[in-house]
Amino acid sequence: VAAEARGRSQPTLLLPPSLLPAAFWLRQQSEESLGKNRNHLHKLHVPQEPCDWVQRNLQHRIFIAVCVEGEPASPHTPSIAALQEAGHPVIILCLAHHDGAMGSLPTLLHFWVH
Repeated sequence: VAAEARGRSQPTLLLPPSLLPAAFWLRQQSEESLGKNRNHLHKLHVPQEPCDWVQRNLQHRIFIAVCVEGEPASPHTPSIAALQEAGHPVIILCLAHHDGAMGSLPTLLHFWVH
């Protein structure tokens, strides 16, 4: 809601490689739940590869960078630093590492839908 109030209606989720398999589901959940009446955040973008975001039109974007403790740095790390230096809104969400087949994915899914 705070992001919307400032005109930031287009979230970009920067995921580490271990969480990329959930990208489609996260996009679907966001668009079905929050984008129905066009009054909430919508059109979640989850890039698969790093990008030079600073050179793009970003006036409506808010960035959510996800990291998992103990995992290698995300390929998005240089982009995140450049976005922050340029003054763009970046939220960093660092998840605890979990062993098992799903790893930290349940924590991310819980955060995203609640």
